[in-house]
Amino acid sequence: MILNNRNDLFKIELPRIFIPDFIKKRYEPYVFRMPTPVTDIADLLNYSIQSITVPNFNYAPIEQVKPGNADIARGTVRKWRQSLSHEMLIDRNVTITFQLLDGNVNYWIMLETFFHYYDYANREPYAFNIPLRIFDAEGNCMYTTTFKDCLYTGLNQFSLSYSELTPEFKTFECTFSFNEIDINFQTQ
Repeated sequence: MILNNRNDLFKIELPRIFIPDFIKKRYEPYVFRMPTPVTDIADLLNYSIQSITVPNFNYAPIEQVKPGNADIARGTVRKWRQSLSHEMLIDRNVTITFQLLDGNVNYWIMLETFFHYYDYANREPYAFNIPLRIFDAEGNCMYTTTFKDCLYTGLNQFSLSYSELTPEFKTFECTFSFNEIDINFQTQ
């Protein structure tokens, strides 16, 4: 019997260099007093990752009217494969969903990081790679995807409300655009 798919068998990590050191130092006193085994702010962010939206893979074929026949209604339009590479045919955006943690600390870290990356005074490199590994039910790595030269492009909103008094599971999303994708099909 073939098992049904489990959508939780993946591992994605933002690189440790993603959060600048001065931001890490600012949040360390708060994060390290929390009762968790977290030893780095990057670990806290990676711990709070809930999901990733893998980019869309599709393209529109080139259409050409068959020469010498003006009657398009009879199926004389031909479709052809484009000569572009597969990387040029996909949506180059990835969305990562994070769980909001106590005090919304990971949201504020990501917001400050966003401001840092888009500060004109920032001379540090702002592109990085994001690896994604997908596993089967037995823990074997099936596929490895690396989103290369990623740019941190967006952070969505979340709501605060005086009428919501009980703690609940809430999320926020960050978007990243990448320049290249490296997919390694490792199935054996």
